[in-house]
Amino acid sequence: PQEKLDSFLKLYKKIKNPKQMKCYTNSQPFKAKPDHDESAIKLNDYRNDFIHFVPKGWSLDLTGLPEICLYCLEVVEFLGWHSGNVLWHEPQHKKRANFALKKSVNNFHKINTEYDKQLANNNC
Repeated sequence: PQEKLDSFLKLYKKIKNPKQMKCYTNSQPFKAKPDHDESAIKLNDYRNDFIHFVPKGWSLDLTGLPEICLYCLEVVEFLGWHSGNVLWHEPQHKKRANFALKKSVNNFHKINTEYDKQLANNNC
């Protein structure tokens, strides 16, 4: 049979399912909060709009995007370091991935803080 990668939201649903996440004895599913679910759906919507671009007028309110990305990065952190399903064979790969994750989280926090400042200045 031809192998195909499942859709983003189907994969997201699978990581929350205990039966589908039980690869190893210490494997565990992701315990999502409503904010995680909403962020995954919204990020998927943005992705689809970019991937399946149709010429149109489009404005994008980026105010909530850093927060959406932060929730999605929590999912990435869980999968890479807490799910029990990722085996890091090379210590330097784990170290590099962890550094990239932490840097991304830090950058999104900075962007979010800057957006909050901009909103506060515009509402005065």
